[in-house]
Parts: sequence; structure tokens; C-alpha cells
Amino acid sequence: MSKTHQRRGTLRQTGVALYAIFFFHTFTTIIIFFSLAKSAHAMEDEIIKNTNQIWKKLRSEGGIIEKFKSILREILVIGFAFSISLWLNNRAEYIKEQEEVYDFMLILKEELEGDTLDLLRCKREIESALESNKFLITLTTASLDSLKRNNLPVGFNGTPVVRETHRAGYEGFKTSGKLANIENKDLKNMILEYYEVSMPSLFQVEQYYNQRCTKTVDLILDRLSEAEKAAFLEKRVQMELKFNIQIASGLPPSYQNIQTRVEEIQSELTKEMAKRNEPFWIF
Repeated sequence: MSKTHQRRGTLRQTGVALYAIFFFHTFTTIIIFFSLAKSAHAMEDEIIKNTNQIWKKLRSEGGIIEKFKSILREILVIGFAFSISLWLNNRAEYIKEQEEVYDFMLILKEELEGDTLDLLRCKREIESALESNKFLITLTTASLDSLKRNNLPVGFNGTPVVRETHRAGYEGFKTSGKLANIENKDLKNMILEYYEVSMPSLFQVEQYYNQRCTKTVDLILDRLSEAEKAAFLEKRVQMELKFNIQIASGLPPSYQNIQTRVEEIQSELTKEMAKRNEPFWIF
């Protein structure tokens, strides 16, 4: 045989071997594919089976769902009980706060009654002083001589305004930070305006009036002799008297204005305290 024929034979054998290998590989792949498909199907069936078993177990009488429902019910009961307890505690605290507000209103009414008496007294005293001091600025030499001949007294009424303050209850309640517990905002604003604005302003005017009275008395005493009372006719004294009268004239209207505010607060207090007699006021 020639070398050419030998080579052709070798090539045929090699080709046959390659075809055999390819066929075997293909056959093996097909077998493996079908095996895997079968395994996957079996696995899927197994998963479905186990899922159904778990679901049945969960839905059974002693399953997790029932236990979860039981726990949820307990949580709801505990939550409801806690809410009721918290609400009752808050209501108890609210009732206590309103009891304190009511007690404060009782004290406030007494303090306002004391202020009313002092305002009326001071108003009468100022009006009396105004009447006598206005007479002094009408004096002439002739009228002064007539008074001296009849031994009638002539003098300046410089009685200072002394008004007692009744605010201990208010200050105590304010210091404790409990004014915010007054639910009636109009009443609360009226109380604050009365004690923080009106009364301090009136006190400043009274203090200034008292200072001017002292100055007027000193001025008159410096010019007044035991033999005569001509000092009241001096221009500087007359100017001081007129200025004093001008200041004093503003006090009676101020007293009346504040007295009106007191009456408004007292009226509102009466209405607010009457609510305590209404049914279910605590709610």
C-alpha cells in the first residue's frame, strides 16, 4: 500500500471516532436534561406538597395563626385597658386642676371685694381733698381776712392716698404657674389686665399724687406764718395748688374705671363658678 492510501485510512478512522464521541455526548446531554427536568418537576411537587401541609397546619386549631390571633387579642385588651387607665388618670388630674381653679376664684372674689372697699374709700377721700383745695385757689385778700376775723381754719388737704393691695391669692396662683389652667380665656385675660396693667398704673398715679402733696405742704409751710395766712395767695403756691388739683382730678375717674373692671371680673367669675353645678361638668 502506498503512503497516500495509509493516510486516507487514518483520516477515516479519526472521523469515525469523532462522530462516535459527538453522538455519545449528545445522547448523554439528552439523558441528563430529561433527568433534571424530572427532578425539577419532582422538586416542584414536593414544594407544593410541603406548602399545603404548612398552610393546613397554620389553619389548624393550634396553629400559629390562632396563636397570633390570641396574642393580638391580648395586645388589644392590654392597649384598651391602658388607654382607659390613662384617660382616667388624665381626668383625675384635670379635676384636681379645676378644683384648684375654683378655690382660686373663691379667693379672688374676696380680694376683689377688698379692692372695691378700698377704691370707694380712696375715691371719697380724694373728692373731699379736691373740694377743700379748690376752695384755696379761689381765695382773695378780702375772703382771707374774713376767715381770719371769724377764726375759721384755712389749710391744704394733703392727705396721702394709702390703699391696701389685695393680691396675695393672685400672686400665689401665678407663681405656681396655674393661671394657664383657667379655661375661660376672656376671664383669664381680664384678670391679667387688672393685676398686671390697671392696678400698677393706678398705683403709679397715686404715688405721684402723694409726692406732689408732700411738695405742696412743704412749700406752704415755708411761707406760712402764725400771724397771717397770706401764703395761700402767693403766685407760686397758687400754681402748686392748681397742679396738685389737676393730678387729683384724674384719680376719681380712674377709681371708677377700675371699679367697673372689678365688677366685670366678678360677674364673669360668678358665671364660671356656676358651671360647677351643671351635670357632668367634669366631662
